[in-house]
Formats: sequence, structure tokens, C-alpha cells
Amino acid sequence: MPHRKEEQIRALRAAKGYLEQQNGTAPTLDELACYLDLPIDYVRSLYRYAQPVCSLDNECNDDGESTIGDMISDDRYQPEETYLDEEKKQCIISLVDKLPEREREVVVQRYNFAGTKDVHTLRDLSKMMGVSSETIRQIEIRAVKKMRAFVESSEIKAL
Repeated sequence: MPHRKEEQIRALRAAKGYLEQQNGTAPTLDELACYLDLPIDYVRSLYRYAQPVCSLDNECNDDGESTIGDMISDDRYQPEETYLDEEKKQCIISLVDKLPEREREVVVQRYNFAGTKDVHTLRDLSKMMGVSSETIRQIEIRAVKKMRAFVESSEIKAL
């Protein structure tokens, strides 16, 4: 936390203690804001910063084995999603493998199945294959239509 913020939080706590002692009750946000000559929204944000910090390694019960960090669920790891994604990739690869060589090459290069850094444009592929960009575009469209037709005629649709 920035040093200036820490100073303001200390001032807030001191003002809270002083006003509590003077009035005999806990001060409201309005009273604190008036006393500190700060906007009420800013005092409210200082209260949020002033919350105590706790380590995730603190024990959360008497057995000494469980920590606060152990109680927090990790939603990032989803083995089912990972498995389904991998299955989809394998299905797509098997579809691409069924295409004629020229169409397969265009699809692999256009959709980066090779895993290289850059995706090839129609112009790049036309130079590599010695045909026009329009021909590459037509080959790509034909290949995608064939793959779509194969999917619609098989049980791959379920994925």
C-alpha cells in the first residue's frame, strides 16, 4: 500500500478513536468525513483499505493441519473441460486428415494447425502454392464445406 494511503488510514483510525472518546459512541462516516475534511466516498474507500490482512497460511482450526488457503476452492482446474477440448481437437484433426492433400495443406496453414507463430493469409498461400489468392479462397471454402458435411453425417455432432 502506498505510504500516503497508510498515513491517511492512521489519521482515520486516530480520528475515529478521538470522536468515539468525545461522543461516547462510534462516529458515523459523515462525522469522520467532516472531522478529516475529506469527501465521504473517500472515507468509505479508506475503510475498505483499512481491513486487516490475513495470511492464507494461517491455521483455521485447532487441529493445526488446515489452513485458510486449503479452504479456498481452485476453479481454474477443470479436467472435464480439458478432456472435452482435447477430444474436439482430435476430431478436427481427424477431419482435416480426411481431406485431399491440397485442401488439407490450405486448411492447416490458414487455421494454424501446425502451431507456428503466424497464420498465413490467402496471399501468402497463393505465393507458396503458385496459384491465385482466389483459388486458395475457393479451396478453403470447399474444404470447410466437406468437413461440415462429414460432421453432419456422423456422430461427431455430439461434441
